[in-house]
Amino acid sequence: MAEEHNSLAGQRRSKRRRSQEPSLPKSRHERPKHDITDVNGELESSQAVAHKRTRRKGSRPNKGTGWKLSNSFGGRFIDHDLAFSLDEEYVFLSKYSTVEVYSVSTSTLAQSISIPASKDQSPEITGYALSFAQPQTLWVSTYEGRICRFDWSRGVRLGQWKVGSHIHGINVTTNGSPAGEDVLYTREQTHSTWRISAHQLFGGDHASDTVSRTLYESTKAINQVATTLDGRVIVAAVGASLVIGFSNDDLGVPLDRLEYVWREISAPEFIVSLDVRQPPTNELSSAPKSKKSRKGKGEGPVIHVAIGDAKGAVLVYENILNEVLRMETKKTSPNSSTFAPRKMHWHREAVSSVKWSHDGNYIISGGSETVLVLWQLDTGKQQYLPHLSAPIENIVVSPTGTCYGVSLSDNSTIVLSTAELSAIAHVPGIQARSLPRRPPPENPVKTLGMESSAQDIDLTDFTRVPCAISPSNPSKLLLGVAASQPTKFASGSHLGTPYLQTFDLARSRHVSRQALARTNATNVNIGPEANKISEPSVKMMAVSHDGLWLATFDTWSPSSQDLEYLALDPADLALERALRTETYLKFWSWNLTKEVWELVSRIDTPHQTISDSSHPARVLGLKADPARVGFATIGEDGAARFWRPKRRYRDDLPVQGEDAKDLVTWSCQKVVEFAKFDSTTVATITASDAEESYHAACLAYSPDGSTLAVSQHGVSGNDLAIVHLVDSVTGEIRHSRSGLCKGSPIAIGFVEKHLVVLSEYLIVWNVVDDFIVYGFALSLNKSSPLPNERSATTHLAINTASNTFSISLPIINRGNRSTLTQRTLRKAQSHVIVFDPASPKPLHSLLSAELVTALVSNPETKGYVILDAAAEIRQLSPVRTFNLSRSLEKQARGAYGTISTVLEVGGVDTSRDLTEQEKYPVDEEDEGPRVIRQQQLTEVFDVGPSYALPPVVDLFEQVVGLCSRRPPSP
Repeated sequence: MAEEHNSLAGQRRSKRRRSQEPSLPKSRHERPKHDITDVNGELESSQAVAHKRTRRKGSRPNKGTGWKLSNSFGGRFIDHDLAFSLDEEYVFLSKYSTVEVYSVSTSTLAQSISIPASKDQSPEITGYALSFAQPQTLWVSTYEGRICRFDWSRGVRLGQWKVGSHIHGINVTTNGSPAGEDVLYTREQTHSTWRISAHQLFGGDHASDTVSRTLYESTKAINQVATTLDGRVIVAAVGASLVIGFSNDDLGVPLDRLEYVWREISAPEFIVSLDVRQPPTNELSSAPKSKKSRKGKGEGPVIHVAIGDAKGAVLVYENILNEVLRMETKKTSPNSSTFAPRKMHWHREAVSSVKWSHDGNYIISGGSETVLVLWQLDTGKQQYLPHLSAPIENIVVSPTGTCYGVSLSDNSTIVLSTAELSAIAHVPGIQARSLPRRPPPENPVKTLGMESSAQDIDLTDFTRVPCAISPSNPSKLLLGVAASQPTKFASGSHLGTPYLQTFDLARSRHVSRQALARTNATNVNIGPEANKISEPSVKMMAVSHDGLWLATFDTWSPSSQDLEYLALDPADLALERALRTETYLKFWSWNLTKEVWELVSRIDTPHQTISDSSHPARVLGLKADPARVGFATIGEDGAARFWRPKRRYRDDLPVQGEDAKDLVTWSCQKVVEFAKFDSTTVATITASDAEESYHAACLAYSPDGSTLAVSQHGVSGNDLAIVHLVDSVTGEIRHSRSGLCKGSPIAIGFVEKHLVVLSEYLIVWNVVDDFIVYGFALSLNKSSPLPNERSATTHLAINTASNTFSISLPIINRGNRSTLTQRTLRKAQSHVIVFDPASPKPLHSLLSAELVTALVSNPETKGYVILDAAAEIRQLSPVRTFNLSRSLEKQARGAYGTISTVLEVGGVDTSRDLTEQEKYPVDEEDEGPRVIRQQQLTEVFDVGPSYALPPVVDLFEQVVGLCSRRPPSP
């Protein structure tokens, strides 16, 4: 028997505010203590809000130099159904802090709506929906409990309200009144309770008309909520149960007098997705309801419900509400054969999304199989759209039913025409591995392939993203990305990163994506034991100095489940995986005509272990020669290998390709062997050691390419870390120096005549004069990572255009955990610091709210590109040219300390707002009229081709910065 619950009449009405025009409170302690608080302030555009937030949270520039941090772009789309505009010309997608409006015809960004940050935490959007009464109105909810109202066509915020609980989703309906006010249904969470609430929100002089009510409460998590257009029926998924709320009141009844009766129906399995359809009146031939039925004992509205469960079944409940009402009248059980839903089963895993077609004749579903399935209800036949680029996350049908919006787990969205099922729009985002702010729920049903072994997860896939910038085209950022990153459930994620994504930094747009290793997008990806077949991971990449060659290193290891029969204990299992690991060094040529990277050579096992040459060794470093076409690698075998192209011959004649050009192949030109690790040490290396990514060696080229610096360290931790300087032409070791590393080296790089060595210490070594300029320990505080974790979370980038270098240091609050987990990494932050090699005083310092996963230099802007764990990109670049005196090198010679001391002296306190003097820094000697030299203007405008110029606003700010002087003292 369906259970009937009394509706909770906990009505909450807001009181009238004293002021006629409400203003945004200055602090959360000054806000009126209502459950629904009207915090509407002065109306302002979302662009202005984003600009003010950036200025408030920006880093303080040091005196004499100026650095600017751009607004973030990229990022991951949240797990939410996209929205179509009423005319279907635009689609709405949301990231953590912005709602973006894209044109369907051009797939370009038309409007960006930013949510202002509160003083206690950054915004996190959890839901958005368009108004039915006013198509230009957009409602947005945030996790911290805010509801914002925007005019999306102008990007203007119209109102903001505060709810005293966490909001997980929002639905918008009308109450059927002549005025057609919007009624908002929110899915909320308190400390131990989930609830469904209804709100009618007003601001200004009508703030007293705001109404908020709690309609339903549950101790279990409410996963999904769907409503009919008039709001009379609410359907929620609570675990493996359908909860249906029905209001028998007439349309137009005020929200504070609206009553719902709730009924619960058990489903066979855990409900993952659901959709509700109420047929229009012209499809119904039922007789008018009587007065008795209006009291809830007769017929209700015709409601069809479709659900997708965790085992891959699609269940269709037709006219579910009236069936339940009839059973209550007859006192029969809902589990009888008369109430059995229609079951359709094709998916082998959870059905991520299920939707009714516009005419109600089809059910559209999708899941991890990368196939869009259309179920024809009358005939029972299926129609498939296979081989999508990634598993399906969400499906939306447009208002007129002419197209489908499909969100994929590779952080992209496509719009398909319903007539031909062809793509008419494609909106991809940054597809690099990211860490969601809150972990996705665990799937309670372990379906095929959902179980994954914990030791197979390599956290470096999340903390270190392989990336590079082409020297010939600095506006293109190359990223090693995953095939997908599902957000529905925590387990069952594909951990490989076999793809290359090209992203345009100048236009903030995706350019292309291609495979660098074998993929399972169109192949069977389930093994005989129902375990996932993982994909290879690209660990390193480098681009030649002319931008025409790309070198990548990828690796693959079999699943632990495939090798359990060979091992008696976990140590043996790890060793078996290591022995069967595949490593490939690949060289790609850029095809100017097709604009794609073409594979030229593949080197199997470029480095071998010392004990057995047939076993592959890890490649620990990959660098491109800055002077000529070539690459260098360093591996666990303690040898550096130089790779060069050579012409391909057949019968003593050069082989030519389609374009009549000579074909080349890549091979190892020379090998430089250093002191190998002890055989006893190598014999004790386990696969777990290898997968913890201890950087036992790294390398770097000098700016002119004449010298290769190699730093290596024994895996056992007892060997002395040594830095070798190798002649890149002859392969001769010219000089060796110890005492520059403590622990395993993380990265090294040349800045003019200085070599920057990053390990547990940061040391700058003058190579020409052979002395240490300065150095300090990298331990910020007790939140710093352990030595064996530092290499996976610390980054170094060298910019030869500005002769600076930048480092990224993690801040990890691990709590009582001894190892890194995804949970601790979600709350991690990073310090990004820019140095001049002549002075230990930082040129700039900033605190990133997310863990930095990649840090590369941009020669065009003379700055750096920062990619964080939220898949967001920021560019840090100097505002104007700086030139520190090299006499500082003599003053800093031999200077040592800690990074905390350096940040206190020359860094930035990011916890406070900037003062006027800090916003407009000038030199102390700056007196009299400002004289602008032609060279200064050239440095502002001559930064690249015309299509890659910064925005006009940025150019204007730089010119004003040349002319500005310190504001007069008050």
